[in-house]
Amino acid sequence: MFGLSFLVPGFLAAAAAAAVPIVLHLLRRHPDVRVRFAPVRMLRQAPLEQARHRRLREWLLLALRVAALLLLALAFARPYVPDASASSAAPVTIVAVDTSFSLSAPGQFARARQLARQAVRRAAGGQPVGLERFADRADLVVAPTMDRPQVLAAIDRLRPGAGATRYQNALARAAGAIGARRGTVVLVTDLQASGWDAGERGALPGRVAIELADVGAPKGNLAVVDLRRQEGGVVATVRNEGSGAATGQARLTVDGRPGGVQPFSVPPGGAVQVPFAAALPETGAAAVSIDDPTGYVADNTRFLALDPPAPMPVLAVTASGGGSADAFYLAQALQAGGAAEARFSFHAVRPSAVGTLPAGEWARDRAVVLLTTQGLDSNGREALAAFVRRGGGLFVAVGPGIDADVLRSLLAGRLLDVTLPSADGPPLSLVPADARHPIVAALGAAAANLGVARFRRVAQVTVPAGADVVAQFSNGAPALVEYPRAGGRVLLFASDLGDRWNDFPLHPMFLPFLYEALGYLSGPRQALAGYFVGDVPPGVPAAPGVVSLPAGRGSGAVRRVAVNVDPRESDPARLTASEFRAAIVRLKEAGTAEAQAAAVSDEARQNLWWYALVLVLTVLAIESVVARRAV
Repeated sequence: MFGLSFLVPGFLAAAAAAAVPIVLHLLRRHPDVRVRFAPVRMLRQAPLEQARHRRLREWLLLALRVAALLLLALAFARPYVPDASASSAAPVTIVAVDTSFSLSAPGQFARARQLARQAVRRAAGGQPVGLERFADRADLVVAPTMDRPQVLAAIDRLRPGAGATRYQNALARAAGAIGARRGTVVLVTDLQASGWDAGERGALPGRVAIELADVGAPKGNLAVVDLRRQEGGVVATVRNEGSGAATGQARLTVDGRPGGVQPFSVPPGGAVQVPFAAALPETGAAAVSIDDPTGYVADNTRFLALDPPAPMPVLAVTASGGGSADAFYLAQALQAGGAAEARFSFHAVRPSAVGTLPAGEWARDRAVVLLTTQGLDSNGREALAAFVRRGGGLFVAVGPGIDADVLRSLLAGRLLDVTLPSADGPPLSLVPADARHPIVAALGAAAANLGVARFRRVAQVTVPAGADVVAQFSNGAPALVEYPRAGGRVLLFASDLGDRWNDFPLHPMFLPFLYEALGYLSGPRQALAGYFVGDVPPGVPAAPGVVSLPAGRGSGAVRRVAVNVDPRESDPARLTASEFRAAIVRLKEAGTAEAQAAAVSDEARQNLWWYALVLVLTVLAIESVVARRAV
């Protein structure tokens, strides 16, 4: 009606209340009794005139009261005039260009620019075009505009970086740039398979089309995917993703000075370790580089900070604090090497004390190991849950001290079911299940040695949707599960960390397993091996190298950490177009939600309800004046 829409149309039903004064008016009518007088001519003037005026005032009062009720219902229904510009606007084209380092092979990015220019020129005249670049993050370089030369000039300025491909971020940023309009996302990429994490999905509204502009893959790729310090020097890992054997020379530099050259030969699809014997300083930076004329550029060098890492704080919740038997092996493992060489600062508390810990104990860069829930009150559970929500890492060892119901409430229902064993069963071994998970990948070839330990009792864990099974037992049951994030990370180990249910702590793999698991939980801020380019802290350049960071809060000391490219990006394995599209969820409800958001925005901007209320007050004031005169 009159182009009006209503934010809360249900209140229009209150307009039925306008019938109340009408009904009362009809019920209170008293028709004049006709009395016949002989001298009618003497009564024909004044009485009829007074009755006519009275009826007019009554009808006016009735109209004013009905109008007041109708306007009040209109005000509560929150009227607004819809802005038709969004729905009638021309469709938008967003050209999203992949600037990850997997497009840095010779000729690849020139091809990407060419495809992006073609997409801009193909867009219909009169339609705005925007430009996005994406890798780990997605940025809108040029907002949708009719200025095509501006978009083309911005394409010429694009360069591949050192980040990794993340399709989910790219699609979300493009959909946000299109907004409530119809549009098309042209994704200029090499369709690298690692752009989707395991189980990851992208999302686009149904009104947004997706076009893929395939840049293509390189002929092959050589990469330095790892660099570690060892006794007497360092060892680098070189991987060959090509179809033929590759040979070359690896070069070591220490603090920018040459440290040695080693030849290498890598079979197709394989990897080799290249050791360097060198006297390394206690602090400083090292790097190993190779030449790769056909592959990516950014993964030809790997950096290593020689400074010992700052101890990572670990808080353990144990049965009786620091002297608890259930934490004996955990404490020994984390304090191995003595205080001077400790990679962790270990602190244990009773469950009853968790809820009273000071705020400083819940720093985001620490990991918490939960060995028991007996005595963990509601304040303690809330403190642990809040710690995870803020980004902390929680490791739960499901041993004899864990209560499944307490655990379920602590993790807010993310555990569908956990059943503790009642007796010993057949011995089981530990087997990696997700070779790409950072914990397993960090263990490398040594991950196979996890199978040496024997587990007599294990908890039965139901894995919810979205969780990642990192390791499993030899019978196929989940052993190490990462649960969907709610701010931080949660790892559940389906046995204890003592020697009551298994002999895991008695084997050498117990230490590296704990180190990598707790290092992963602490997040990229305190990762033992440094940072990936996409995970650097604020203020640190997103580029490979060695950077200096504060060693502690307010201490004034600094420590060096390495920033490297994500080694998963070095794998040129590709998706087909159909596989890529299958990973995109079409949000049919997104249009409704965005339309509702637009309606709220229009109504808030116009505030027509306020004018309706002013009219209500005006009508009531007039009604009051007319009613007084009628008395």
